[in-house]
Amino acid sequence: MNSAFPHASSVTLVDEANRVVVERLEIARDHLARMQGLLGRHALAPGDGLYLAPCSAIHTVGMRFAIDLIFVDGGWRVVDVIRDVGPFRMVWGGWRARGVVEVGSGWLNAELVRPGSVLHLRELPPPGPAAPAAGSDARP
Repeated sequence: MNSAFPHASSVTLVDEANRVVVERLEIARDHLARMQGLLGRHALAPGDGLYLAPCSAIHTVGMRFAIDLIFVDGGWRVVDVIRDVGPFRMVWGGWRARGVVEVGSGWLNAELVRPGSVLHLRELPPPGPAAPAAGSDARP
């Protein structure tokens, strides 16, 4: 997989109405990916994010850009949303936080993500050519 996070996999994060919250969410799958987090990156594109779990607190020591944070419990219920966390800060998501979604600061839709919202993961389609639409007369 061609990922900005070599120890992660990509999914889409949606709300209860299946509206996209984070288009390309990288899930840190191992200890190394969680330790690296967003360190070394210059920015995150709008629609991109990183999910760290288990995680109830983060730091932005060494970061080069501000981020927004969505802390979730074990059932993906939002327990806190913290916006515009600049470099060299520490943030705790609370006793119920089991994971955190990190996105670039400023583009997160406040209507879709607030404490109490329940989020869901949806797999991204595999990379490659798009399949022809149903009923199309595509020939090789």
